[in-house]
Amino acid sequence: MAERDTLKEEGLERTDNSAKGFKDQQDRKPSLYRYRRDKQILRENLQANLESVVENLVVEAEREKDTVKDLDLDQQTRDKDQPEPPRMPSMHASGTSAQRG
Repeated sequence: MAERDTLKEEGLERTDNSAKGFKDQQDRKPSLYRYRRDKQILRENLQANLESVVENLVVEAEREKDTVKDLDLDQQTRDKDQPEPPRMPSMHASGTSAQRG
């Protein structure tokens, strides 16, 4: 009876009546209990694993975002340090001045 109360508290109490007519009913209860208990444990483990994966993805995305910001800042710093290259006149502009002259 104590086992049944424990199962009821954990929400794993047996709900089907399929084993009522069998002589081995007592043998079936523990296996059904183990099955439901194992199923519950697997469900909890899966939930914990999913939460861990999501957490890792969030951390990785934040690192990626920080890396992109750092690269942008590095590029901006390099752009400020290097003088602008001299601009070449465009081909169209030089071609029209040569034709006029």
